[in-house]
Amino acid sequence: MNKNVRKAILKSFPVPDHATRFEVKEKNAKPIISLWLISQDLEEMISCLERSIKVQKIKNLDELIPKSLWEKMVISYGKIFSNSEDGFSKIDPNRYFKSKLSNSIHEHLIKVRNSYLAHRGYNDYEHCLMILDLIEKDGKVKFQFAFPTAKELGYFNKNHKSILRHLKCLENNVKKKLNEKVRKLEAFIINELKTNHASDIEKGK
Repeated sequence: MNKNVRKAILKSFPVPDHATRFEVKEKNAKPIISLWLISQDLEEMISCLERSIKVQKIKNLDELIPKSLWEKMVISYGKIFSNSEDGFSKIDPNRYFKSKLSNSIHEHLIKVRNSYLAHRGYNDYEHCLMILDLIEKDGKVKFQFAFPTAKELGYFNKNHKSILRHLKCLENNVKKKLNEKVRKLEAFIINELKTNHASDIEKGK
């Protein structure tokens, strides 16, 4: 992190009265920071989906608006399950999804993300052929290529309620896991302080 950015972040977060502040070392902090950022991603995903549902009630609305909100949600969803080159943690779907429905929704969103939005692959929403017409006229031969394409309109309107419940459940479980990790670190620090204090008392004898 840039030193000026770090300084600005710390300055924006005042130290409480009667407190001494420490910054948790990256080794201990990164897994917890990862979960915190994932929880923030999930909040934003839920907001995107809720707004996508809401704006579709507006008459004559450009479809690009709800579609963009939906696609932002799907791209962010894929991010929290993807590896980070900088060592941030991802979440394991096998630990968070136990029902057939949750696994089905998860696989659907990842497939949309990987084969349609973030990358191009075979999918259910975009189809294209390449055709060649050989035109013979007045003794001349001409080749004419074309690319007839079909894209499903409003594909993002399906299963909103189920996906929203899925995201909210995942957000709740991630926040529980985040709280567990914070409490575990807190217990470790308390134990270290007690050990060091006892050691100092022993040395003072």
